Amino acid sequence: MAFYIAACISDLPEAQSLTPKQLQTALLDALRTLKRSRFQRVCTWGRRMYRWSTYTYSAVQMYQNPWLMRALLAALWAASRVSMRVLL
Repeated sequence: MAFYIAACISDLPEAQSLTPKQLQTALLDALRTLKRSRFQRVCTWGRRMYRWSTYTYSAVQMYQNPWLMRALLAALWAASRVSMRVLL
């Protein structure tokens, strides 16, 4: 990403007349704006996709192991019975 940004900046005629300190300030401002907007949304989307893929993988693994599926259903049934007793 840094190489791409440096290549884009070196192509800009306005950037060639700036001092290194001004370039650094402009770059920091641009990255802060980028971090808050699209980059943050992409990272959030990536985390959600990773989380759902792990849930899907776990569900497939449970479905392929019948004893594990039975244990999961028994645990859910017991938890629902306990929660109903507490609520009622």
